[in-house]
Amino acid sequence: MCDVTEEFHHLMKFPYNSFAQFQLDLSKFQHTTATSYTIRSSLSAANYRRATGKSLPDPFPYRWLQYRCVHSQTRCKAVRNADYGCESKFTVTVRKKKLCLVRANFKHSHSFQQGKPWLYSSNRRLNSEQQDLIYSVMDSFHDSHQLRRFIEESFDRRLNRFDLRRLREANKKMQQSNLHPCKSMLEKSKLALPDKSSLITTSAEHIMDDGGDEYTSVTNDSAQLKMETKLKYAQTLAKDLVSVLVGLEETDFWKQLNSFQHMIDVLAVDPEVHIECRSEKNLNH
Repeated sequence: MCDVTEEFHHLMKFPYNSFAQFQLDLSKFQHTTATSYTIRSSLSAANYRRATGKSLPDPFPYRWLQYRCVHSQTRCKAVRNADYGCESKFTVTVRKKKLCLVRANFKHSHSFQQGKPWLYSSNRRLNSEQQDLIYSVMDSFHDSHQLRRFIEESFDRRLNRFDLRRLREANKKMQQSNLHPCKSMLEKSKLALPDKSSLITTSAEHIMDDGGDEYTSVTNDSAQLKMETKLKYAQTLAKDLVSVLVGLEETDFWKQLNSFQHMIDVLAVDPEVHIECRSEKNLNH
């Protein structure tokens, strides 16, 4: 049993005058404790107005919300959503034009991913302003490692390669639709791009794993050789995997495809995790 009641009341400052500030503090709390809560039920301002004829103050898009730990029920087999039957939850509601905490239980029935809040996608998510800023400077970086490092140092968010891919795809769509944020956003912010010279690799380069904190210095030739070797084995495995998947019945195909997608998401965040094959014993016979 893990209790984060003290941490919650230390970081959360009820009552709140705006929902935005509540979200910022909740994000900080989840990062600090390596927990993840999701909205399981709510009453929106629109539905509240439709039912009662009353309106909420502009800063509040909900009349009330209930948050529950993501480990409260079965969602998928990935580590980040493992079913522990956790009863941790809390409810907030708007009273007297302020957002108040009305009931809560912060006792979790499971241990936490200490030091790994990034295992949960909600703890890696950028807000709209941060995303717009990244879109405006994305092309200034030499590679993905530099961009990820900049995001972590600027916003305290450790993105994985899938997060970056989604950002690049969204950025491309915005450019095509002429909705790209202006470059002046960087000037308005207090952030600064790294020196251009630091983005140029010479005899050595720094490579960071998705879940690692340390940088390993290797020569360009050695790094290139290792990358080619990994690429060769990965392509062979991918080819075998495709041939097996396409031969499955439709029901089994989608089931297994979903399992592999969750496995990839977990490895992207924690490359040291051991993926166990339940049929290994059968393969030995």
